Amino acid sequence: MLRYLALFADPQSAPQYQAMHTIGKRLANSQWYPLHRTNAVHVWSTEPADPGIRGILDRQGVVIGSIFPRHRDPLDATAVDRLAIDGPMARRIAITHGADLISECWGDYVAILHDLATSSTRIIKDPGGALPCNLTSLGDLLVAFSSVDDIRMLDVPRFTARQSFLTARTLLGNAYMLDPPLHEVTPVLRGQWIEICHRAGARIAARGFAWYPQTFTTRDALIESPTQASKCLEATIRSCTATWMRQYTQPLLRLSGGLDSSIIAACMSDAAGAERPHSYTYYDPTAVRDERPWALRVTEHLHLRHQCRPMDPVHVDLRQLDQLHPQIDPSPLLSYLQRAPLERALSHELGSTALMTGLGGDSLFGGDAVAYAPSEWLRYHPPSLQLLSLAAQVARFTQLSAWTIMMRALRRSVFGTSRRDNRNAMRLPATLLHPQLRLQPVDEDHYPHPWFATEPRIRWPIVRRLGELLFPPHYYWSDAPAAAFSPVIVSPLYSQPVVELCLRIPMHLHFLNGVERGLARAAFAARLPPDIIGRTWKDRAPGYAEQILSRNLPYLRERLLEGTLARSQVLDRAVVERTLQPVPSRSTTLPGELLNLLELELWAQHWR
Repeated sequence: MLRYLALFADPQSAPQYQAMHTIGKRLANSQWYPLHRTNAVHVWSTEPADPGIRGILDRQGVVIGSIFPRHRDPLDATAVDRLAIDGPMARRIAITHGADLISECWGDYVAILHDLATSSTRIIKDPGGALPCNLTSLGDLLVAFSSVDDIRMLDVPRFTARQSFLTARTLLGNAYMLDPPLHEVTPVLRGQWIEICHRAGARIAARGFAWYPQTFTTRDALIESPTQASKCLEATIRSCTATWMRQYTQPLLRLSGGLDSSIIAACMSDAAGAERPHSYTYYDPTAVRDERPWALRVTEHLHLRHQCRPMDPVHVDLRQLDQLHPQIDPSPLLSYLQRAPLERALSHELGSTALMTGLGGDSLFGGDAVAYAPSEWLRYHPPSLQLLSLAAQVARFTQLSAWTIMMRALRRSVFGTSRRDNRNAMRLPATLLHPQLRLQPVDEDHYPHPWFATEPRIRWPIVRRLGELLFPPHYYWSDAPAAAFSPVIVSPLYSQPVVELCLRIPMHLHFLNGVERGLARAAFAARLPPDIIGRTWKDRAPGYAEQILSRNLPYLRERLLEGTLARSQVLDRAVVERTLQPVPSRSTTLPGELLNLLELELWAQHWR
């Protein structure tokens, strides 16, 4: 997987300049490639420079990762190759301080751009990708890095966890993005830019965002024709999926048979031509129902190569979590326990360098925001008979009365929305937290992500449609060193053109004909079996997490009763003790809460 290091120094400081060269020699001896060098900046990567971006490499800076041109025609479904940046475009990118990268390109990249007039460098992270960028100090040098494994190689001082982050994360989960997790590390968030000044030592001088999701929800940006929206949605998803497929060898699809992964399967099948793509479905052999029948209908319809792989909770030993490699943010445990070893082994077996997923569809296609469709309608239109019809459709879907739906929509249009409108979805269960922490007030007027820091109230229709874009990206696999073979996880639905298009389509169109994700279903109805298009439920294996936890109680007790969270009084030790008794109890603690706390505990122990 791609890894990089960028070193920033004051070019007038001989010691800093010498330190940069010393580190460069160590990297060269470790089979790293120099991507870009000036008196103030050295950029190294584990992959050689891409000739396609040579124009920007030689002049204004460097783009690390994958970058593609935008289609001018929204109905163009062809794949595109990596962008070749010529001299004029490089100059435009420099003049606009990288804004043209955001508006004319897309991909998964980190750009490092110079402004010679001000002796500064700007780092920009694209809006949708997962390639990480983090900043830390090494003496008087500033270092940008992607992998913790690599920054440790430079002998930086040990990082330490923020107590404020630990506290907020227990209450709000990974939605909380206002405080960096570590004292010594500054993450560059999606769509963010950070300015580095090279005078009197390299340092962060300013920061801001080059991309905001709200930009695509203005009245002028909306697409309100169902026909146009459907055609654009199909074309954009096809184009982005085909583009990603061309970047990797034998991409493997994680297929559940649900709508979102089935849409990606259809796009992969069309893009592959005569070569049948690989797909796989995991399942619990002890469960009453699983996803295999639905996945098989998709693979037979699209002629995909397909494997079913069992994942038995009986064989899951939580002690293996002690071997996870540290990350800047806490790693999602259950997904690694369920899939990571299997998917890495299967990818190696097939020679797959990428794992494709349907992640993002539930949110981007409006499935998580149906209840806000009438509120969003009133944002753009006056009350009408169409609004009454929409409220009736939402009422049937939510099993509430049309009167309740209308009153909520009217109240939100007059008074705005706050976290109170979605408190259960925002604040995590807290049955195991210390009483003082459970009672701690939480700001209920602002969503805890910098994109919404200046919003007077929470824009739930936008928040609920961004899904995991709001959370820290997880690019590297925690169960293996960053240098080990692992497929790149690619979620085409989170490609920037798809995200922006879905935000431009109002909720009442996503909820076409009163059907959850109705527009996406209509857009791909011609390519998928009718029962997949009509399927509105998921066949998940009940009790999977419960079985894992019940079989690993001694490990849970050791970690949660004697760990960092208990010692710092984040957890109520007596309640944890009662909850984790090996005999039946009356505890109301859900498995998700235990896994979230274990995830945070293991992360905190790494940085203790």
